[in-house]
Amino acid sequence: MKIQTALEVAKDCGLETVGEAIFNIKIHAVNLFSYSDIQKELAELENTWEWTKSHRKTHDGKAINEDTPVNLILEHHIAEDLSDYETNI
Repeated sequence: MKIQTALEVAKDCGLETVGEAIFNIKIHAVNLFSYSDIQKELAELENTWEWTKSHRKTHDGKAINEDTPVNLILEHHIAEDLSDYETNI
C-alpha cells in the first residue's frame, strides 16, 4: 500500500495525522490484505512514507513528519505524485 492510499483511508476514518494513518494500517493489516501480502504491503507503505518524508515538503516549505496533518498532505497532493520515486529502495 502506498502512503497516499493510507492517508485516504485515514481521512475516511477521521484520523488526523500521518502517524495515526500508518498505525491504523499496521494494526488492521490482517483485515486489509491477504496473509501472503501483508509484509509486502507494509514494506511498500514504509518505503513510500520514508521516501515522501525525505523528498517532499509542505506547501510552505516545512518538513513532513508523523505529526503532519493528513488533510494538509492530501489537499496539496504531496504524496500523490511519486513519479520520481525510486522503486529499488
